[in-house]
Amino acid sequence: MATEFGRGRRGRGWWAVATAVALAVALAPIGVGSADAAVLCQRKSKVKIRSETCKKKETLVQDLGMLATDVAGQAAETAGLRGPFRLDCPGAPELVQAVSDDSFYYDRIDCIGGCRTHDGSQAACEGAWALSEDGATSCFFFNGLCLPCADCGTRAGVCQNRCRVIGTASCPGDPTRTTFAGGPGSDACLGFGTQTACEAAFHFGLGKVPATCYWDGSNCRGCGPYNENNGNCTNTCQTPTCSDPARTTRAYCWGIGNDSTACNAAWHLSAKSGAEPASCWFDTDASQCKGCGIKHELRGDCVNACR
Repeated sequence: MATEFGRGRRGRGWWAVATAVALAVALAPIGVGSADAAVLCQRKSKVKIRSETCKKKETLVQDLGMLATDVAGQAAETAGLRGPFRLDCPGAPELVQAVSDDSFYYDRIDCIGGCRTHDGSQAACEGAWALSEDGATSCFFFNGLCLPCADCGTRAGVCQNRCRVIGTASCPGDPTRTTFAGGPGSDACLGFGTQTACEAAFHFGLGKVPATCYWDGSNCRGCGPYNENNGNCTNTCQTPTCSDPARTTRAYCWGIGNDSTACNAAWHLSAKSGAEPASCWFDTDASQCKGCGIKHELRGDCVNACR
């Protein structure tokens, strides 16, 4: 069976190719007979779709089945990028995107962006999500304003980004920590105003590494690598160790200063490597103790003796 759909320039010019592409896109989801076998054929000024092969004296312009496969493959690759860049809201699929011209690649969104299109309407605001500098974020309503939770609300502890899918959150080393505060970069623990609530909570740091919240006397803070290295707290969610028996002291390497002996006996948790144990190393040129995290290892400055 053949379908004639128009006349155009002879040969394989721009018109025929453009038409082929348009048809491939149109045929990909709906099929024409056997979509896998559809071909675009041309004889003189006539262009036809045939189910399998072109007839004699006709020129094959495009195998639409192959083109449709290519188009579908490219669409799948593009769709596959949305997850890593957090351009969708999988945690709350019922929310509707509030679109904005602001780009989280180039603009500082903070407390503006797409959510602000729903200022004055609590119902619309609480049913919306938008893009932020942290990817997709749910919106929340405050004093008549519709604000993005990420960037704007999480650091004040007034909301949780409903778009994020954290998965199973647990504090394996401390079963008394039953309240999950939130994910990395959100200052999640700050949302607890009492010591009791704080000391029942935990959060995720970089790499979804669980860490307890701790009370510093007036505020609830996260016991991530920085605070733990400084001796401010002990993360009871996990018990990391350094495999080098010579490393007997866990410390903030930079804080050791120019004491090379103490430096060579110390290790720390590398925040940028997901709280990985890493030895301290002494930079003789700078006369300074430093942490042997991934970046220093990549530059050849040191070897992590804890690994």
